[in-house]
Amino acid sequence: MKKRLARKYSCTGVIIGKNLCKHHTTLFGRSEDLEVNHNKIYALHPAGTYQKGHVLKDESIAEHRGYEYIMPFDSYSYSSIQDTTMEYGIFDEAGFNEHGLMVDMTVSATCNQATRVIDPYVDGSNPSSLAGINEAIMATVVLTSCKTAKEAIDLLCRQINLHGASEGNSLVVADRDELYYMEIYTGHQYAVLKYPEDCFSIFPNTYFLNEVCMNNLIEKEEYLESEDGKWILSKQILRVAKDAHTLVFNPTTNEMNLAQSYRPFKINDGVKSRYLSGVSFLLKQHDYKNLDETCPFLLTSPYQYDVNDVFSLLRNRFEHLPMTASDLKGKRYPIGNREALEAHVFEVSKENEKETPGVLYVALGSPITSVFVPYYPNQTSVIEPARNQSNTYTKDSVYWLNMAMLHMVETSRVPMMQLVDETLTKLQKENIVSPIVKDRLTSTKTNQTLARNSYHQQLDLYEKLQDYYQQHLKSHNLKSDYSYRRTDKKFAKSYLLQKANSYDSHLHFEMQQVKDGYLIEIKDPFGNLVENLRHPVTICFSKKSLYHPYIKQHGEKIVLKPQENMYQITTKDPTIIVYEGAKKLPYVLGAGAILAGYFLNRKKK
Repeated sequence: MKKRLARKYSCTGVIIGKNLCKHHTTLFGRSEDLEVNHNKIYALHPAGTYQKGHVLKDESIAEHRGYEYIMPFDSYSYSSIQDTTMEYGIFDEAGFNEHGLMVDMTVSATCNQATRVIDPYVDGSNPSSLAGINEAIMATVVLTSCKTAKEAIDLLCRQINLHGASEGNSLVVADRDELYYMEIYTGHQYAVLKYPEDCFSIFPNTYFLNEVCMNNLIEKEEYLESEDGKWILSKQILRVAKDAHTLVFNPTTNEMNLAQSYRPFKINDGVKSRYLSGVSFLLKQHDYKNLDETCPFLLTSPYQYDVNDVFSLLRNRFEHLPMTASDLKGKRYPIGNREALEAHVFEVSKENEKETPGVLYVALGSPITSVFVPYYPNQTSVIEPARNQSNTYTKDSVYWLNMAMLHMVETSRVPMMQLVDETLTKLQKENIVSPIVKDRLTSTKTNQTLARNSYHQQLDLYEKLQDYYQQHLKSHNLKSDYSYRRTDKKFAKSYLLQKANSYDSHLHFEMQQVKDGYLIEIKDPFGNLVENLRHPVTICFSKKSLYHPYIKQHGEKIVLKPQENMYQITTKDPTIIVYEGAKKLPYVLGAGAILAGYFLNRKKK
């Protein structure tokens, strides 16, 4: 059975209102983090791609029946940053449609357990209902069916009211005139803020909307709306938090703190590090100890920003702070982490026509090694390397080319990033365009010229890095930390040691639990099993991560003995199973013998 391609709670969103922007444009965007080696493309979808009555189906929930949306009319034309693994869901992430609607979805989040009990996510486990709407299909539903940002918000609220949500999220919808930020908390609870023009926000993977006044809310058919139109709230948002005993409410001002009522009670280190580092970067501070650790959403600044500032923010690895970033989630987890598979920034100007509100800058592949290229809402074609759907490495793809460079950079970051920065600084300057959008012919020509030039210059950069990389592999021993997930956090301190000239690429290992132990696979950077190692590699595990481990070689059981608090396996085999000894039986027998002895002695007395 296929499994849902779950997002890993590592995306980081940013919004900067036009009053804080040098060119009086609105900027918003996101770094999308999931995993390395997961192709992304820029796709064009003609009007009528989905006909009236067509059923859009969410394929991302494998275990149950996913959400469905019936097209009310032939779909609008739209363009999007898109996944190539359609069997796991459509996953249009961000894009424009022909009416000038823009969407940026989504930053994954989850509510606290208490509110989820009261209003659970609609995951499709009930045989009588489908799963609720989620990030895999939201952008597609909105871009195909809505003309304005407010219309998009109304549609999302209506779908959540009718069908529920199968997960939590934060998202942005905008047009030339308005931008809305939405947080989806539980199965049917949400809040929407019409974003002000004099603030900025950083929002990684949790909820940030703070105090909302509950006075004078107008009850509409689908939701509650504030008199000034700035807030939209689900009708039961107060009751659910109250019933869950998580409500944070100020009776004096009649204000509800949405984030503190619905998010987990502790903001995890990886989220907080990205929030605080992003805020300190935009505020030009070299420390973030004096920042508010409650992580407020709407922030002000004495500075003015442009797209280059947001590009740098999405690439940032704590360069402005007195600390070194770590790609293992924790207190030093950066926005520009290794698992970012694309990043993008919208620049919107009110001087544009409503149907062509601005420019979308896209870095396909890691923003650390990729240049941001401008795409337009009315362009008619995309260069082949930017829409190459291959799910295996090829230099004929913008995404795979940039990821190959990231893999090389990680073996020797400082000298290789000097080569990367020399190229990207010059190239990025060439790729900055006017936010004023012209006709289709001009827009398409501009995009294709800049995209093709960027691709060819990055091919040249790839060759330079490859020469340095191969010399480095031949002359240096390498260490690769295990990239653990929450389910196997006990292996966080594990790593692989690779001798110089062992292989033509640097190596890592992956693990999965099997009966009685763990299957270990030694792979190259693109996830392929290694072949013909010239020297053995050594895999090291913390002494606390395994219980009486042993391996089998040629039918012989070999017990691993710890060396300096680490278990070590030295091997040339690409796959190996580490077994664990019995955990409970010796203890139970020992306890039983003690009890039996006690009662026997007691009877004798």
